[in-house]
Amino acid sequence: MAAYAVYLLARQGIKPTNGLSSVEQELSHRYPQNWPTDLAAGWLAATYRLMQRDADAERIVAKVPWSRQKRDLGEETYYDPLVHDAQLLYLLARHFRRGWARCRPRCWKIWAAR
Repeated sequence: MAAYAVYLLARQGIKPTNGLSSVEQELSHRYPQNWPTDLAAGWLAATYRLMQRDADAERIVAKVPWSRQKRDLGEETYYDPLVHDAQLLYLLARHFRRGWARCRPRCWKIWAAR
């Protein structure tokens, strides 16, 4: 949620430099293995793109994968693989035009099957 909040600040024209670095450091400290492949990394990458730090944005978004399978997320009713992929698709289409090519045509077939 913190990564999304920082993204929203950047979308409103506020430069969340301190917040962005704090969120990235916290994720790196608490979840060193998992955060680069989490959707939070996608929100951070989009924030870097909005702040025109393109190299950091590309480095981070390249590691965020499409969901591969249906997972049991327990009580996370509103976050399933389709929601993950929809948010990643939004980020790629809005902020990473070259990343848009990552979702064709294999992803369309996967989404249609769900």
